[in-house]
Amino acid sequence: MSDSKYIRIEIFSADENTGKTYKIFTSPTEEKGEKRLEGQCAWQNTLPKNYSDEEVLQEAIQHLRSEGFTKEDIQDVTYH
Repeated sequence: MSDSKYIRIEIFSADENTGKTYKIFTSPTEEKGEKRLEGQCAWQNTLPKNYSDEEVLQEAIQHLRSEGFTKEDIQDVTYH
């Protein structure tokens, strides 16, 4: 299953109104490289503001595991 996916995690910093958000994007393997940004946002979650970037990333990885993926399936992590 995971062989056919390109997994990208984006972590957005908190502002005064919301916590930190992670978004998990997937797209077919053929879309690696420049086209990867066209991937679908498959899952997202907002966590409390006091979470560190590392804690948010760990939550995103746990989410991926619950969907049947592994940490090795992640090709890219971007912080905003």
